[in-house]
Amino acid sequence: MRTFFLAAVLLLTAPSARAAFEDAGFGARSAAMADAMTAVPDDIVCAPMNPATLGHLQRPEVETGIRRLFHTSAGATDLSGFVLGGAVPVRQPPFEGGFGVFWHYDDIKDVSLDRTLSFAYGTRNWREVGSAVLDAGVAIKSLTRSGSVPGGRASKAAVDSGAILRLSDDKTLGLSILNMNGPRMDLPNIPDRAPVMVKLGFSQQVRRFKVAMDVTQREASAGYRTTMSGAMGTEYGWSTASFGAFAARTGLTVGGLSRNWSLGAGWRRFGGRLDYAMRIPLSNGSRWGHSVSLSWRFGAWNPEAEYERVLKSEITYRRDLSRALEAAEVKQWKLAEELRALREEMEGLRRDMLTEAAGRGEAEQKLRDAQRRIQLKEMEERHRKAEERLKLLKAEQERMKKMDHELRFREEWQAYQDLKTQGASDLVLIERLRQMLSEFKGLGVDLGEANLELQRLQAK
Repeated sequence: MRTFFLAAVLLLTAPSARAAFEDAGFGARSAAMADAMTAVPDDIVCAPMNPATLGHLQRPEVETGIRRLFHTSAGATDLSGFVLGGAVPVRQPPFEGGFGVFWHYDDIKDVSLDRTLSFAYGTRNWREVGSAVLDAGVAIKSLTRSGSVPGGRASKAAVDSGAILRLSDDKTLGLSILNMNGPRMDLPNIPDRAPVMVKLGFSQQVRRFKVAMDVTQREASAGYRTTMSGAMGTEYGWSTASFGAFAARTGLTVGGLSRNWSLGAGWRRFGGRLDYAMRIPLSNGSRWGHSVSLSWRFGAWNPEAEYERVLKSEITYRRDLSRALEAAEVKQWKLAEELRALREEMEGLRRDMLTEAAGRGEAEQKLRDAQRRIQLKEMEERHRKAEERLKLLKAEQERMKKMDHELRFREEWQAYQDLKTQGASDLVLIERLRQMLSEFKGLGVDLGEANLELQRLQAK
């Protein structure tokens, strides 16, 4: 009895290790960047921080990893566990976006065993906000906590929601609310809850650097008070011709209960990626945390097949666009014929008026003139409306042709980015850029970014 009492007292007086279901991140890449992933829409590890990022996945992906942590963004802990997740993109309406399933298994020493199973969905190109694109996401989670020393068990459901605003190709804003309903996760002698967390993030790609920043407001939970923390992570990536792509990462977390520095690295070869991260405390202890994760992105190992897929989708779009242009040309021809018939009818009416004026009396002629004038006004109005419709059709044709050039360039640019991600050599990338610049020169497409990329590669 005394042993149980002492254990309960120790747990009640150790707030650094008993808060349930904090945002400990997912995978070693997230850990290396201080878990500042709310606005980073390019990886499966971002979804547990913001489900809206799922809609931006390009290929099916799975990831698993193990971790031993003594510090999180919320504060000190003593956690060991593993994570497992998978996500698939969907390109068929009305569910265009991405679906994901994630499993967290965390053992908090002498406190509890925490398990989280979540099902998430994120949209793709949901709404246009001026020149930006807005996407939204939601996750339904099952939270289960089993007590270690005091025993007991608690199982509840929780909801996460999030949004992503793509300001441009290289700038993104993110907002998410985790554990929106704040479910109680009490154990005997340990009152606790899954805290509500509001996260606001920003990310930007600057050449080979990716910079991400997060600000998080956490609700009071167990022994933790309401806190706010900031996190910033940076990633630098480079590719080689024979050994795949590498990444170096670092991050810093600053908050009322936690200050730590993170370091990490990653290696991608074909569709696989291996990541490692360490977390070095700057306050509240001296034990270093470690994370290792392994992921596989399906369909990413063969650049030629990917390029062929992009070309096939481009051909399909061009065929549909050509059909639309042909239909517009047919409508334009019909309108032109209608205008020609109207002109001939108006000329005939004028000739009839002159002929009748010569053979009829003045009173009758005035009546006929009035009737003809009414008819002419009606014809002129029809003529005016037909010309307006013709102008609109011509403008629509020009807009569709411009969209075709811009879409082709975006697809070519995306294919180039995929080649670079897969570790293509600089010579291949330079040749590809020259082809793109030659093909789209003079078509009204903004080639500034491609020119800068070509200059950068030639300067190496």
